[in-house]
Amino acid sequence: MVTTSLSQTLQIADSAMVHVRDLFSFTSLSYSYAMSSRFEHALLTFSQMISQNVYPDHHIIPTILIVCAALSALEQCKQVLALLSVSRFALDSIVQSSLVRGYAMHGKAKEAIENFDLKLMSEEKLNNVGFTSVLSSCSQSGLTDEGWNCFNSMSQDHGIEPRTEHNACMVSLLSRVGKLEEAYSMIEKMAAEPDACVWGALLNSCKIHKNFELGETAAKKLFVLELTNSGNYILLSNIYASTMLPKACGMR
Repeated sequence: MVTTSLSQTLQIADSAMVHVRDLFSFTSLSYSYAMSSRFEHALLTFSQMISQNVYPDHHIIPTILIVCAALSALEQCKQVLALLSVSRFALDSIVQSSLVRGYAMHGKAKEAIENFDLKLMSEEKLNNVGFTSVLSSCSQSGLTDEGWNCFNSMSQDHGIEPRTEHNACMVSLLSRVGKLEEAYSMIEKMAAEPDACVWGALLNSCKIHKNFELGETAAKKLFVLELTNSGNYILLSNIYASTMLPKACGMR
């Protein structure tokens, strides 16, 4: 499934596993590689596992799908999914959510949304983590329409009430594309009390778009929520400075 350029590295790992060739060992090694961002090593370990007729379970598959997404290894990803289709494991919500999350984690918004749409068409339910992943990916890529579609489908199609993290993603998305008033309006309508992540997303974007009025509002909320975070004061000061307001000189 991958090139043999990393075979020497894997041989080192093999030396510690001469007498242990079971699923647990391969899973642990693949997971360790993935967590240390050594994605090619993780994929190579998985390939060797398959070559030795050690069949995967639901503990290793989500990890490998995230690895494939990180490497943009679409062909290998298809092979993993094909392996699932002929095995005793179904492409359930955990597995497919992992694929969505993997693409989203590595800035591949298009792929994340495509897998999100496939999941909707399969009538499977995404969990809160899956929605957060897609919304975060939309935010990072500035995909406003796609973000709204995903956010609205939570309650309309899945009966899931958006949590603070979902609202934070939307506030970040709207703020990122310069829709600060719309982002602030969304904050005001939130059922739960907005946390520092929500106000922080707005404050950061106010600096970028030089909106000192909303920036001041967000900063005041953060001063209460994060008493010891001096970064909020610095951000607000920078907003004042960028808009050339004399008020900046009076800050303490």
